[in-house]
Amino acid sequence: MYTLICECLEAILAPHDYPEMYTSWQGVWDAESRTQAQGLLSSLVSFQTITALLIAKNCLESVRPIATKLQKRDLDIFQAYQMIDDTKESISVLRKDIEEEYEVWFEDSCNLAQLVGSTVSAPRVPRSAKHRPNAPSASTKEYYLRNVAIPFSDHLLSDFSNRFDAESRKGAHLLGLLPGAVTKAEADLAELVNGLLFWESDLPQPTTLRTELKQWQRFWQKKDNVTAVSLKQCLQQADCDVFPNIAVLLKIACTLPVGSCEAERSFSCFRRIKSFLRNNMGEDRVSGLALMNLNHEMEINLDIISGMFAQKNKRRMFTKCILYD
Repeated sequence: MYTLICECLEAILAPHDYPEMYTSWQGVWDAESRTQAQGLLSSLVSFQTITALLIAKNCLESVRPIATKLQKRDLDIFQAYQMIDDTKESISVLRKDIEEEYEVWFEDSCNLAQLVGSTVSAPRVPRSAKHRPNAPSASTKEYYLRNVAIPFSDHLLSDFSNRFDAESRKGAHLLGLLPGAVTKAEADLAELVNGLLFWESDLPQPTTLRTELKQWQRFWQKKDNVTAVSLKQCLQQADCDVFPNIAVLLKIACTLPVGSCEAERSFSCFRRIKSFLRNNMGEDRVSGLALMNLNHEMEINLDIISGMFAQKNKRRMFTKCILYD
């Protein structure tokens, strides 16, 4: 979405930077195509489109970092939940200060509209509009604030809160094993035990979990500066003989996937590899092509691969090959 908005903004600037691109097609395209292209160009350079794109771009800027990080594998649930909470707080601050931020956005919209030759204006608002924003406004600036900026920021905050609500955090109780949480005097071990028993079938001794948690609490209370300890460092400190259940739970916390991006990426890869024209492809070949596609960043030595292929099966065309004995 962020990339699409940037491409649209570049397209708006194109008529000013490259006017010859928009005059050369007039004598080549048919009448219907020219009409549609001209209508699309007029919509892109309109002040309403420019303002809406800039508002969406600036509001989504706070979501872009977490959207990038959640698609990577080097992120555990503790870091993911922290980033989610920080992003939600950033969106809340943006919504609170929307009027101040909008002052800069509207000025940028006016400058961009002047650059492409667009008129600063608001669309006509009928008295009874059911399918479009119709908040009363005294000026063009106030119209886009009430009908675009505020509703979009509210919608973004609402959707983000619903997508990452407390009920969707299945691994949130695992964060209670962190020293910063378990060493608190008001830490409720009974509630923590009930939450951690969600993984009861994976625990070696689930009946001793409460006793282990008390020992784990005393273990970290004797240490200093435990607030910055990560899940990986906790796992290194958890002795499997002393804390068997906690060691298993920490392994789950460190390996629990944050999202399903990699699985979805694999499905997309198979959709490109095994098409209708390759429907009879064998399992070994499909697996090999999928691995090559997913791990495309790896450097492959073609000489070594061809040598292994030549030595694997003897063929007549390779009878004079120096690789054979």
